[in-house]
Amino acid sequence: MKSTFNKLKFLKPALIVASIALISLTTQSCSKNFDNDFTDGFRLEHRYYVDQNLSFQIDSIRDYRCPADMFCIWQGDVDLFFKIWYQRQRIDTMVHMYLHNENPFVIGGHKWKITEVSPYPGTWECGSTQTTSERSRTTRVKIEIDRYIQISY
Repeated sequence: MKSTFNKLKFLKPALIVASIALISLTTQSCSKNFDNDFTDGFRLEHRYYVDQNLSFQIDSIRDYRCPADMFCIWQGDVDLFFKIWYQRQRIDTMVHMYLHNENPFVIGGHKWKITEVSPYPGTWECGSTQTTSERSRTTRVKIEIDRYIQISY
């Protein structure tokens, strides 16, 4: 009976150390869900607030993806030009949608992932007389923004 008690006494600290090691390797995410208000995505040239210390604006988009009705050797990419305000500092940045070392990215304690840019090239009607400014009003960008907390001991 006494030897069993001594073994249990040893296991308790080992479990605590293992738990701390496991927690230090994980990243927690609590999502800031914009889907309720922005189901169709974010528009260009509008400022959006994530919280009181973090906001962003999508300034412009350079879309050189392969058009929907074409066969291309290379899929192309989308460059998104952002202004991000974090703690009263402005960060001007550009992100490639399909480069995995740039998307997702972490700024202001949040993980940002661009998931969709629409409309897709070639999906607007042939002969459309939309100007560039009219097209920018109809362009939508979907972004997942999650609170990014790195726990380490």
